[in-house]
Amino acid sequence: MLALVGSAGYHLRLDLAGVVAVEMITGFFEEEIRGSLEIGQIERLASGRVTARSVVFRDPDGNEVINVARVTAWLNLEALWTGTIFIDRVHVRGGEVTLRPSGTEESPSVSIADTFMPTHPSEGPPDLNPLRVVISGIVADDILVRGDVPGYEGLRVENVRLEGRVEVRGDAVIDVYDGRGEMTGPYPGRSSLDRIVGRVNSDLT
Repeated sequence: MLALVGSAGYHLRLDLAGVVAVEMITGFFEEEIRGSLEIGQIERLASGRVTARSVVFRDPDGNEVINVARVTAWLNLEALWTGTIFIDRVHVRGGEVTLRPSGTEESPSVSIADTFMPTHPSEGPPDLNPLRVVISGIVADDILVRGDVPGYEGLRVENVRLEGRVEVRGDAVIDVYDGRGEMTGPYPGRSSLDRIVGRVNSDLT
């Protein structure tokens, strides 16, 4: 596998350490979350900076929940030696988030949440679950959010911008520090969302 990755890096004029880092990231998501990650094209990869196009996350049923046109990430390659995937900054430009209902009537949810649920939930205290992935400095621009959520069928929010952070340590924690957008559904007209903040934790307790 390493020889294959090295060969790809040589022919595509990519940095070998960066290629290995991308393989580790995609491998991590394949093994650790219930959904899946697909990267259509690596456009640039050098000195820890990765630019990819057509990045897609699918929920456990194979439905597309996130489709991003372009992602640029700055990897901390030194952190790989400690067994940690650390991404200093991520800039997402253009994309679509599709919301689908899931769960039960007693415990409704959306499939995008199921996508990032861990395949192997943590069984011990947080200190016993080693840090595996940290993605900080996330900025997402020009995102469309649409679909159905409990109580809001036909939700549509355009021109979404979000700033946040993701940390995975057996459980996944997603923080949104700030955001904005324009809601055009399910209600008629346009409603401005001036500030979006929140936290999603895969540890349901």
